[in-house]
Order: sequence, then structure tokens, then C-alpha cells
Amino acid sequence: MEKIITMVEKWLAVPLLVTIFVTLLLQVFSRYVVGRPIRWTVEFSNLCLIWLTFIGAAICYRNNDMVKLDVFLEYFPQKIQDILYLAQDILFVILSLVYIYIGSRLAFIESGRTLHTIPVTRAVRFIPIPIGFFLILIVAVNKIKNSNKNRGAQI
Repeated sequence: MEKIITMVEKWLAVPLLVTIFVTLLLQVFSRYVVGRPIRWTVEFSNLCLIWLTFIGAAICYRNNDMVKLDVFLEYFPQKIQDILYLAQDILFVILSLVYIYIGSRLAFIESGRTLHTIPVTRAVRFIPIPIGFFLILIVAVNKIKNSNKNRGAQI
């Protein structure tokens, strides 16, 4: 299951990044070469960036690429490091549940309105929050399960 989610995340992240680049390139061309800017390109690229941010956060957390202070952890014994990493993962579970709720509420509240230049519901701006944090929740739960398996193997 985790391999499928990882593959889907990457298959979403790369096209989103390419779409942002192409859309902004189109905006620059239309504004400075043609002299007539295309109104929807900025809002569309912003939407893609929002989606990419939350999908990318899940990818970074899965790969342990999040910003962290490992320098201090090196001075602690391995058992303490394991406990701190477990505490971090538990905190991610709690925060993910909170942000899934908040993001879902925001998406529901904004679902009745449309964006300014694109005829799409404004909920599209907030839907990536619960989706991204659901992906992070899956990763955090798997990390906790794996840490328990590793701890059981050490005993």
C-alpha cells in the first residue's frame, strides 16, 4: 500500500511542477511578448503550488527530508534518539488529525464560492490540506509501527 501511495505522490508532484513552469512561462510570454496577459494563469499556478506543497510535504516526511536539528540528537544515546523520533511521529499523528479536520472544514466553508478567474469552487484551495495531512498521517502511523517492530527485535 505504501509503495502505491509513494508512486501516486510522485506521479502527481512532477506534473504539478511542470504545469507551474509552463503556466508561468505562458504568462510571461503573453504579457511581455504579446502584450496581453492571460488572467487565469497566476491563479492556476498558485493552485498547483498549493497542491504541490502539501503533496511534497508528505514526500519529504516519508524520506526524512523535513527540516530538523539532527546536530543535537547526535549527543544523545541511541535509546533517547529513538524515543525522540517516536515522540516526533506521535506529534505528527496528532497534528495531522487536527489539520485534516481544519482543512476539511475550510474546504466545506469555501465550497459555495468560486475563484476569481477560474470557474472552480474555492474549496480547491483547501482540499490539499486534508489530503496532504492524510498522507502524512499514513507515513507517521507506519513509522510508529516500524519503530515498534524494531524495538521488539532489539529486546
